[in-house]
Amino acid sequence: MPERRLAPRFAFGGVAEITIVNPDTYMIVQTSDLSRHGCFVRTRAIMLIGTKFVLKITHNGEAFNASGEVAYALPENGMGIKFSATASDDEALLEVWLGQATKS
Repeated sequence: MPERRLAPRFAFGGVAEITIVNPDTYMIVQTSDLSRHGCFVRTRAIMLIGTKFVLKITHNGEAFNASGEVAYALPENGMGIKFSATASDDEALLEVWLGQATKS
């Protein structure tokens, strides 16, 4: 199967908080990969593809916020998340994290 990612992804160990307003759902999960367009989170409690939510990833005392949606789910492993909207400050922080990851 050919690679479908728009950007390379890198190993990343941030903590992600996922909040869905309706139905009222809140999850704290671990990120394992990060890219310019999304991330992968490890969880056994997966959501349906297309589920929209608010995401906050915390790493080294800094927080990245974005709207996102479930792009794919791997039962018992986790979910691929696509970022759908970010503020410019959050995009700048994401670029810093990705720059650090490429040096690792």
